[in-house]
Amino acid sequence: MSNRSKKTVRLTVSLDQKDYAAVAAVADQHDASLSWVIRQAIHNFVHRADVELQASRRISEATVIQDLKN
Repeated sequence: MSNRSKKTVRLTVSLDQKDYAAVAAVADQHDASLSWVIRQAIHNFVHRADVELQASRRISEATVIQDLKN
């Protein structure tokens, strides 16, 4: 069974031919659908952006604490 939530939202995306060909090649390599590849890419992008945001916040908080100590 899929890890995805049962509730989904439909999204339409336009790609240039080069990106479409790249996504299709990845889908072929993984014996997966284009939709699966796009969902994985979005999931990975959002996760990476969240990790970077959290790291940035920790750095900012550490800087504020250090400034308060000085």
